[in-house]
Amino acid sequence: MGEPLGQHFLENPLIADKIVAQLAIKKSENILEIGPGKGFLTAYLIEAGAHVVAVEIDEDMVKYLRQSKKKADFNKKKIDIYHEDFMEFDLAGVEYSKICGNLPYHLTGKIIEKIIKKSKKWNIAVFMVPLAVAERAVAQPASSNYSAFSILCRSVSYPEIALKVDRNNFSPPPKIESAVIKFTRIKEPPSESFFKIVSVAFSRKRKKIKNNFCSYFDLSTDEFKDILTEAGVKPGLRPHQLDIESYKNLTEIFIKRGVL
Repeated sequence: MGEPLGQHFLENPLIADKIVAQLAIKKSENILEIGPGKGFLTAYLIEAGAHVVAVEIDEDMVKYLRQSKKKADFNKKKIDIYHEDFMEFDLAGVEYSKICGNLPYHLTGKIIEKIIKKSKKWNIAVFMVPLAVAERAVAQPASSNYSAFSILCRSVSYPEIALKVDRNNFSPPPKIESAVIKFTRIKEPPSESFFKIVSVAFSRKRKKIKNNFCSYFDLSTDEFKDILTEAGVKPGLRPHQLDIESYKNLTEIFIKRGVL
């Protein structure tokens, strides 16, 4: 029932316990859970003292959750269930301080991007994601996995892989390995201009940044060299060789010069 929506339901209680431990839940703390499915992880969140704000798109899963609530499988006062697509869900309309979920694997990147760019309420987020996504999130500059997604994640948080999870802990088992990743929010998100610069830089990852920026902004080689000099960035670099501060410097100079 979950596979068409990209859901692979967690079944191992030990993994659920470890996810809850990463959240360090305080009594009656509001936890936003994305894609609770049948409520397997939800039950552990409630047991730990959380008030769960559950957002679920699948109608059958919502009926199951509401039936569990009626039967008191869940404390009625400790869960609010929203039958909505998380990508359309109004994050400003509910209260929460932490976020978690076994994310649908085909939407993992988009969900994390929405949270980072659209929400300032959370301080910790813990997700089950494909291992490859987790490795990109924690990647350092100049590494093979470093990407625009790595910069997105590190622009507001400290991401870390809490544990790797074998495919046999799910039903149905995914075709890929998974990981629990924890984001600890440490700063406010940068401007949309910053993300625009990063996007242009990584539009052709194997090309030098000169090619990507000069082509997109119609700059001459000399104009771009001047921008690099002012930003303190060496010429000839490729997108994956620049750290976040370099991209912030470039953004400021592009804005100052009226290019962006």
